[in-house]
Amino acid sequence: MLISQRIASILIGDDNKSAFDELGMPYLSENNIYAIANKFKSSLLANLTVTSGRRNIMLGLLNELEKNRELEDFINYILSSAHYCEFCKDNNDATNKEKYNLSLINTLSKINNCLSMATPPMKLTYENGKAVLMSLDAPQIISTETISKINYEYISSLTKRIQEDLNSKDYDSVITKSRTLIEEVCVYIIERIGGGAIKNTGKILNLYGEVEKILNLQTDPRYDKRINQLLSGLTSIINSVASLRNIGSDAHGVGSKRYNIQRSEAMLIANATITLCTYLLEKYEQKKNSEPKSK
Repeated sequence: MLISQRIASILIGDDNKSAFDELGMPYLSENNIYAIANKFKSSLLANLTVTSGRRNIMLGLLNELEKNRELEDFINYILSSAHYCEFCKDNNDATNKEKYNLSLINTLSKINNCLSMATPPMKLTYENGKAVLMSLDAPQIISTETISKINYEYISSLTKRIQEDLNSKDYDSVITKSRTLIEEVCVYIIERIGGGAIKNTGKILNLYGEVEKILNLQTDPRYDKRINQLLSGLTSIINSVASLRNIGSDAHGVGSKRYNIQRSEAMLIANATITLCTYLLEKYEQKKNSEPKSK
């Protein structure tokens, strides 16, 4: 599942093409990859030719580690802050920690875009130094521990993250990233107000329903009808993103009912998602600041 040319490119830092993606995985030279292989007592160096290339070297390492049942330990290591900070140029620990957190979020997003196209679709999580590969078809526990803080900058970064997809005309991936961002914001709000991990069966409307209750976003006859129309529109955005992803995005196979997303719709989905998530975060901040502070 985790052995592919695309994922190998991500792990060696070859996937960093935009300014935001500079906070992806560190660039690994051939010598860097061999040094990591030596940590796992790999015989990789003896089995490769001079013309192998960095990506093929990483692929060879991944295959060998899987045969030796060490792939899980390797993923735990390469996604760790210890590995990331070996390549940090900044001596400021706080800055490096913030960069690492963003790198981890960005890297997991890229890997999960690949895994969502698998059969069955999969998802990789990384919490407390432990990587877990799970099926998206099964109920799962969602946690935002790896996301230290969702803020306006994080939400607006969706624009940068989808730019590569737009340039390569991978519009389906825009939908996947949009839904993922909505899920992350909803889970972030629920966990910080309700507390605890969340059981999610893949129904994004259920998550949003919880956020509606927490932030008091339900329509109400006492409200101006225009406000109610706006609140109803939020649910429509969620429903549309979920439906389009289910019938058209890269998280599922193709079929006769597949709808081919165009650039204009992809941009509409992304912009609607950013507007929605910014609004939800603003309402969350208002509620948090209005609550009496514990002494």
